[in-house]
Amino acid sequence: MQAQAGANEVAVAHALRARIATLRTQLPAGVKLVRIYDLSGLISGSLRDVWIALGLGSVIALLVVLLFLGRVDGALAVMTVVPLSLAAAFLALHALGYGLNIMTLGGLAAAIGALVDHAIVVIERGLHDLSGAREQRRAQALTRIGEILPIMSMATLTSCLVFVPLIFLAGTLGLLFRSMAVAIVIALLVSQLMALLVTPVLALWLAGRVRAPVASRRQQRAQRRYGRWLVAGMRRAWLAIPVVLVLGALGWVTLRALPTAFLPRWDEGVISMPFRTQVGSSVAETTAVGRELLHVALRNPAVARASLVVGRGFSNAYATPN
Repeated sequence: MQAQAGANEVAVAHALRARIATLRTQLPAGVKLVRIYDLSGLISGSLRDVWIALGLGSVIALLVVLLFLGRVDGALAVMTVVPLSLAAAFLALHALGYGLNIMTLGGLAAAIGALVDHAIVVIERGLHDLSGAREQRRAQALTRIGEILPIMSMATLTSCLVFVPLIFLAGTLGLLFRSMAVAIVIALLVSQLMALLVTPVLALWLAGRVRAPVASRRQQRAQRRYGRWLVAGMRRAWLAIPVVLVLGALGWVTLRALPTAFLPRWDEGVISMPFRTQVGSSVAETTAVGRELLHVALRNPAVARASLVVGRGFSNAYATPN
């Protein structure tokens, strides 16, 4: 049983299992229905893993935002924008005819950092070093946000242009990367739209209730140490040349040593082996050859079950009898 193109394979598998359970009660004695393989578990597990990675990335981003902004309300404001951006990205994907799969969710997970970064930049820029009464602080925040947004928009468009060529790839590469590239581009554009329309409103609200930041001793020590290192590095700028050359050489050697492959290795628990007999062979002749191959496969102790399909390929519903 195969799901039709565009169907939800997990939903089809659940419905099929329920139907098979009903059919088993109506089968005559000695007849059994045996499930050879079911890839819906692989799909569900992979999607679950991506959702977990997406959630963990959001939580880690929240902790980082809280650490650097030093304000709970600022961190919550940043993380309020992320679900809104993801929801808008889901709507855009649906409008373009894309669904939630490993590639689109992987693209959204990869773009989580950019979603958080857009919100951090706007809020931190708006709340940095404010002074005066409430309306004065809001006016200062609005001016500073207006200065940073055009630069952010250009940076976002540049990042999107990097992924545009992947959208127009053809063949297998296009099948693999198009959905991910579309998801990343949509997430970046939606995040920038939120940075233009929603995040400034949150920043102005926070500016109205701003508190004077109190740096801890650890932060003060880190700032002083970083300042000393920065000044020392600027006074000895020539040291950057050998460092860059060494890093470039190490990168080149590592690149040459890395193993290459079209796809990474994974274990689905299923091996499909297409075979073809001579042109003009009947279904019975092809079945006989297939049964011999089944016997060879079942002699392998690592093989639990084997099945045979004759007269139809996995990718061609109208295959010839051979």
